Amino acid sequence: NFTEQQIYSRCWLDVEKNEMRDIIVDRFDDQMVWLETISAKQATHRNCQWIFMEGVWRRRDASQPYGVREQPFREQAVPIPEAPKDFLLEDKMTDDMTGSEIVRRIKRLRSLGAKTSRERVALHMRIALPFANLVVMALGIPFALRMGHKGRTQTFSYALGLAFLYWGMTSICQSFGEQGRMPAWIAAWAANGTFSLVALWTLRKVS
Repeated sequence: NFTEQQIYSRCWLDVEKNEMRDIIVDRFDDQMVWLETISAKQATHRNCQWIFMEGVWRRRDASQPYGVREQPFREQAVPIPEAPKDFLLEDKMTDDMTGSEIVRRIKRLRSLGAKTSRERVALHMRIALPFANLVVMALGIPFALRMGHKGRTQTFSYALGLAFLYWGMTSICQSFGEQGRMPAWIAAWAANGTFSLVALWTLRKVS
């Protein structure tokens, strides 16, 4: 049953001919413990199924040396649900995609066992960024109240500096999130949360 956690590796794909070469499929359980691997020099999609040729099927088997059973084969039908076109991803930047398109890409990447960090961060940023203007405005209010009509240039400089700090933190967190070094939702909302707290603290001091 190849419908659980799967990771596909392939070196060459020909959608028109319905073929792949040098393909490896790893299957894991829900805890991401390796179950089996099937590799083949070539795979052909015909009659709605994949036929692997000239390969080896490796399975976990405690009775075998090193706990692995190897079964070479010349031709083997493998129940993989994806068709050749399903392995293709639309060449489109996340900034040019709608929210629903990003969600569909995330689902497709997950089905292929690929990383989704960049797409998940982009999805959360779609929700977080509209609040950026409110956060920046909230940061400027305490300085405006403190300075009044005096020191407008200084007030503007403070507000501008805070805006740069805000966008700088947003960019850094976004980069960490896309690299998988930070959860996507934290990467998207960290700057909003941090600078909202700063705005509340400065407002409290002014009042």
